[in-house]
Amino acid sequence: MGTTSNEKKVIEKPGYLVHNIKGCGLYLFDLHIFDAIRRTPRTAMRDEYEITDSIQILIEDGFLVKQLTIVKEDVNLTVPDDLIKSNMWMLK
Repeated sequence: MGTTSNEKKVIEKPGYLVHNIKGCGLYLFDLHIFDAIRRTPRTAMRDEYEITDSIQILIEDGFLVKQLTIVKEDVNLTVPDDLIKSNMWMLK
C-alpha cells in the first residue's frame, strides 16, 4: 500500500517547501484526539481550528503519530473539468 514513518512535527502550510509530501485529508484517530482538539487554540490568521495543531498536541503529549504515503497522483478538484481529468487519470 505505501510506506509509513513516525512524525515529530506537523506544519500547516509551511513558508517554504520542506519535502514533496502533503496531507490529503484522511485521518484515523483514537479518542485522545478529542482532548487535543479541546486544547487546540484558534489560529490568529483565520480564527479557525487547524487539525494539524491538534495532531501536534498529540505528538507533544507523547502519542505515536504516523503518516502513510498512499497517493501516487495529486489531483486538485476545484472546477468540474478537474473531476473529468481525475477520472481520465484513474481510467488509465
